Amino acid sequence: MKKIYFLALAMLTVGSVNAQREISNVERVDVDLTTLTGERSQDTIVAPAIATGACSFVIYSSSSGYVAGTNNYSDLEKAQYFPTVGGDISGVLVLYGAKNDQGGNTNYNAKIYADGGGTPGTVLGTSSAVNISAVDTSAAGGWTAFPISPSVSASNGFFASVTVDGTDTVGIITTEDPCSNSLAWELWSDGTTWLPYNDGTSGWGLEIDNLMAVMIDNISLSTPEQGVSEVKTYYANNQIVIEGIVEGVAIDGIEVLDINGRSVTPYHTPYVSGGRYTFDVGSIATGNYIVVMNTNFGKVGTKVHVNNQ
Repeated sequence: MKKIYFLALAMLTVGSVNAQREISNVERVDVDLTTLTGERSQDTIVAPAIATGACSFVIYSSSSGYVAGTNNYSDLEKAQYFPTVGGDISGVLVLYGAKNDQGGNTNYNAKIYADGGGTPGTVLGTSSAVNISAVDTSAAGGWTAFPISPSVSASNGFFASVTVDGTDTVGIITTEDPCSNSLAWELWSDGTTWLPYNDGTSGWGLEIDNLMAVMIDNISLSTPEQGVSEVKTYYANNQIVIEGIVEGVAIDGIEVLDINGRSVTPYHTPYVSGGRYTFDVGSIATGNYIVVMNTNFGKVGTKVHVNNQ
């Protein structure tokens, strides 16, 4: 079964975000997230804010070009951070909202970077090239695929990027500020400077995420170093049980999401006994879910199958 994991068209005008990089236009775009599964055999993973359906989706631009795309700052790549996630990655999906084929015959590539301590580290894999002519801008559901073969394995977080430089221009759809997990990054023209979009001094100053997804199998959801370690989450007798909590870590709230990132249980405090957390899920349908635990060291997600007969 293919799964999506978290882990309106109008023109508006906005002012200058900061002294260095300016935005003058934002175009709202309708997006159908159900097209992510398509005919692919792999699971897909997107930023939590994208999967919830609570965000509006837009294309940010100005006279300098696109925030999430080709611009006069000569940005080289746009990336999305997937912290605490691992698996076998066979491709990247990008939802473009605009392109201008100026005859440059530009080829674009997606890349997977290891998590280098919260910034992009070693390149783990690069996709086959996709020509500007094959970039799909039917924003509602035309995800452009960048296959990576053979697949690459990542653990404990990774970055997925796509190149945007060239004679031709492309613009990637993003969430609308400030609806995001602030996991969008970019590689500047010097080829070494990676910055998040919400960098407070020299970036765009936007709290947004790129509409980029990763095709992934054997997904694993790891946890922050100080967080929950070797967690065992399972279903039993109309309850979800969580065991294996590191000493000093406390779970103060739990929420259950469906595979599209929508909440199916109210956020609430679980029953705790001897380091074993339990909470009732007898009212939800049989299926696969994501359990999000809010701990004193941050949020942690894990998968569980509920079998309510």
